[in-house]
Amino acid sequence: MQRKRNRLLYLFQVDESKRTPKYRQIVRSVVHAIKRGDLKVGEKLPSINEVSVEFLLARETVVKAYNDLREIGIVVSKPGKGIYVRSDDVSKEYNVFLMFNKLSPHKKVVYDAFVKEMGKDARVRLFIYNNDFETFKRQIEENKGNFTHYIIISHFYGVNRPVNAVLKTLPRHQLIILDRKLDGLTEEYPAIYQDFANDISQALETAKSDLRKYQRINMVFPASSYHPDEIKKGFIHFCEEAGFDYRILHHFEYKPVHIKEAYILLEENDLLALLQTARDNKLKLGKDIGVISYNETPLKEFIANGLSVVSTDFEAMGTTAAQMVKKGEVKEIGNPFRYIKRKSL
Repeated sequence: MQRKRNRLLYLFQVDESKRTPKYRQIVRSVVHAIKRGDLKVGEKLPSINEVSVEFLLARETVVKAYNDLREIGIVVSKPGKGIYVRSDDVSKEYNVFLMFNKLSPHKKVVYDAFVKEMGKDARVRLFIYNNDFETFKRQIEENKGNFTHYIIISHFYGVNRPVNAVLKTLPRHQLIILDRKLDGLTEEYPAIYQDFANDISQALETAKSDLRKYQRINMVFPASSYHPDEIKKGFIHFCEEAGFDYRILHHFEYKPVHIKEAYILLEENDLLALLQTARDNKLKLGKDIGVISYNETPLKEFIANGLSVVSTDFEAMGTTAAQMVKKGEVKEIGNPFRYIKRKSL
């Protein structure tokens, strides 16, 4: 005896020609049906098998869709009975776990750009782990299965942290890795990353004519730092290829400040120390000493009449991450990096 077709299958719109992933098309079909009043709270959805057979989809695709609907609170699974509409509050289509290593002005730029691009369709909850691996691991473990997407920046003090093992517990279609490429992981998971060594080398190449005013370039790279060593490698490569004398300093040296030298500072406390020393010694930035700050923030255009910066485009990073969520893309994207010339160099 032929099984009767579920009358609610007409609510599902799955178009092979659309770029939107099929599981997202199912999610949107249910959301729009509830908005129209075609699906009511308490009504049972077609089963995973029914949707899979009707639209020639892999079961995993339908499971992803129903899991997303469950994670934003729209449906509920009743063991042995099926999947039912739980809520008609469909104002939010995405429920996003956004995790940063620390709070900082440039991370706020990422956050603001992401939230703006996602618009009213998303709930975004921010988590901070302060570069501590155990906090990072615990927050992910406690929140698995509670969100539709996980957007994560991973930076830690020390080495040999089993970061990949933790991140691989999250479904591939739900995770986007931001900022730092992870060997053995970003080949499998979507990522928006900085190519730290090449980025700084190419940015300093753009600044080369400005740097020629100085007899030596100093990079202040703290001995205990979450910044990738690739930044140092890119700096050294640039200096040796371009014929610059250079030093790597573990902290800004207050005395003596060498006239006609340039400083690249990764940390804000070292930048502050240099600016205070320049003021106390009546040194003019861009003439007596050169200053390049690492990572752009909105205030650096105005500090000391304008700080020159080498930086990734944090606004682009946040915007691109949101676009990847909406499109369901699974790919690697290099984030733009640039030299911003101002009066301090």
